[in-house]
Amino acid sequence: MHSLQLKIFALVVGLLLLVECLSLGVLYQYMRANTINNLDARLQQGQQIFLSQFRARSQALDVYAQILAKDFGLLAALHAGPRSLRDALLVRQQRVGADLAVVVDTHGKILAETGNPALPALTFQLSANDRSGSLFFDNAGMLYQMAGAPVNAPTRAGWIYLGFRIDATLAQQLAGSTALEVTFLRRDAARHWQVVASSLPAEPRADLERQLNAAGEPSANGMLRLAGDKYLGLASLLSPASATPVSVLLQTSQSAAIVRNRSWWQQVIGVLAGALLLALIGAWLLARHIVRPVRLLVSHASAVATGNSTEPIALSQRGELGELMREFNRMQAAVSQREHSLRHLAEHDPVTGLANRFSLEKHIAREIDKPDAANRRLAVLIVNLDRFKDINDSLGYDAGDRLLRAVGKRLRAIVADDDVVARIGSDEFGLLLCNITVSELHTRLDPIVAALSEPHQAEGLTLHVTAGTGVAIYPDHGRDASALLRHADMAKGTAKSRRLPYSIYDGSQDRHSLLRLSLLAELQNAINRNELQLHYQPKLSLDNRAVVAAEALVRWQHPAYGLIPPAEFIPMLEQTGNIGTVTQWAFRRAIAQAKVWQQADMAMRVAINISAHDLREGNFARELELMLRAAHCAPQLLALEITESAIMEDVNQSVATFRRLRGLGIALSIDDYGTGYSSMAQLKRLPVDELKIDKSFVMDMNQNSDDETIVRSIIELGHNMGLRVTAEGVESRASLVLLRKLHCDTAQGNYISRALHAEHFQQWWQSGSWKARIVR
Repeated sequence: MHSLQLKIFALVVGLLLLVECLSLGVLYQYMRANTINNLDARLQQGQQIFLSQFRARSQALDVYAQILAKDFGLLAALHAGPRSLRDALLVRQQRVGADLAVVVDTHGKILAETGNPALPALTFQLSANDRSGSLFFDNAGMLYQMAGAPVNAPTRAGWIYLGFRIDATLAQQLAGSTALEVTFLRRDAARHWQVVASSLPAEPRADLERQLNAAGEPSANGMLRLAGDKYLGLASLLSPASATPVSVLLQTSQSAAIVRNRSWWQQVIGVLAGALLLALIGAWLLARHIVRPVRLLVSHASAVATGNSTEPIALSQRGELGELMREFNRMQAAVSQREHSLRHLAEHDPVTGLANRFSLEKHIAREIDKPDAANRRLAVLIVNLDRFKDINDSLGYDAGDRLLRAVGKRLRAIVADDDVVARIGSDEFGLLLCNITVSELHTRLDPIVAALSEPHQAEGLTLHVTAGTGVAIYPDHGRDASALLRHADMAKGTAKSRRLPYSIYDGSQDRHSLLRLSLLAELQNAINRNELQLHYQPKLSLDNRAVVAAEALVRWQHPAYGLIPPAEFIPMLEQTGNIGTVTQWAFRRAIAQAKVWQQADMAMRVAINISAHDLREGNFARELELMLRAAHCAPQLLALEITESAIMEDVNQSVATFRRLRGLGIALSIDDYGTGYSSMAQLKRLPVDELKIDKSFVMDMNQNSDDETIVRSIIELGHNMGLRVTAEGVESRASLVLLRKLHCDTAQGNYISRALHAEHFQQWWQSGSWKARIVR
């Protein structure tokens, strides 16, 4: 224990020393760079302040000169003589607070001044030539900042100049404003710099003048050593265009900044030293205090980490360590409780309380791994509820959750105790039926289908929920959980597409799925490669025995797979959002074909199928109108067909779009009528011309009395609402005869003619061979 205490102490002390040394090093480098940056920033800021004040002085002089140049008394004195002019000039100089006032004629000759009477005219004449900015005037060794204005009496009579003296007083004043040392420099005819005025003491000032003349130019951003001290300087030229070159040098002492930092460093080092001493004492005490209970904590922590159940720590410590042990015990209990909750959540659905997909996979794998698995079969089911999203959207998510719980209870009640029921998706359930034989499979499935079809009560409504179920058998359809679930999901898709209560997997479904994935990858470029075609199926009027219209059906002429029907690729187009592109292409082709047939005396209406995606497009009707105008095609040659289920996705949007299309003169038809969920109230709102009876009711109606009843009812409903009725799926002469007896308006199906390419359709129509097949 003593050795461990020393190790802890040595580690803490070593880390503290390392951290403090690194901190001091980084802090020193930072403060060094920061000092230089602060000095430079201070110079830049001081330069801005200096130039601002110096320009303000120049502007003030310029304003005063402008005012005096227009002073009537001064203009009168200009004509009275030099003495009167000097007296008037002196009075006005004192009034504005200037140190010097000078009046010169247009040639630069001094007419009057308030300074030295012996001012040389030539010197000022050279300065007078520069009237665009600040002027500097050397009056007997004294430098003045000057500004002038023209005197007109009434013509140009000369110039008046006012000036402020540049001396030590001004330098001290500006040094106080900028918090910098200020030195004014003048260069004489021999290009030597002279210190005119400075806030520096005498010794640094003399050293500065000597070093500047040795360097030739004042340093714009450099370090000078003056009288043993370092000064960082920044120079500015005050008279770039004046005859008298004048600069100002702003300086700050680096040594003073370092002295200020030195005291700060002493404080920092003192604080760190005190902290280190306290840390050493604390580290020693901490090491001695921690060593005793540490092994106990380590042993219990190891047990918790490995998931092994362990007893709480027996409390024998006080203070912080005692509190640590108590918190450790509470943590241990909380971890155990959370682990239990997480294990439950990881394997159960929070809404229904059933097992989830992960748990179902584990159960399947566990059953497969049993020794007797080779001698028995397992059935894996995936049940997908129909239109569950509509329930959520209409009644709310709470109602949807209650429905899911009710379905789960029904499934759990109908299966055996050793079977598993799980919720594996938003509207999907998974079932594992153990110890099942092929002969009893349908016997086990029928009660499940019956339980699902029983009505549910929700929000005072009776809901009839249907479902599609896919079944996969072990080991026939897969030897692991992943394969069985995947194949059951494929079978479920088959059940839903064929509207079957359940479907058992077969290998062709897998091959078909792979083919669909391959086609989906190629579908994007099918239009560009001209692989899509329109085939036309005639619509026969049963009254006058004439072909009155043709439905345009999209076909895909694949280079490898041949002619692919629309049922194989249209759903993929709708899923990928590309159905709109195919619809636009179909419209252009169909409109062009309608015009060709019209010119060949085959005037008939061409019907085109549109999808729910097309109805949702806000500009759909407008774009179709523009296409008809561009092709010079009458809207009466075009008809649009949309399925009943697509209309019901958004009835309000469908009504609005149908009204715009009806206003153009385009005929509208509800396709596959009888398979959707529209009500009479919804149907009467739609401005349509035709109902098309779904072929599932027509194909066997001459043999199925229920189908015949449905067809008769739809025909009577359509006629009562003033609509034409077309029957699809006419596959026999008997069906055609029966439709005519039921007073159906139009028939369509392979008995009359299958869908043909446009050229073959025209040949078929013109041959007249089809007339012999019509009931007379």
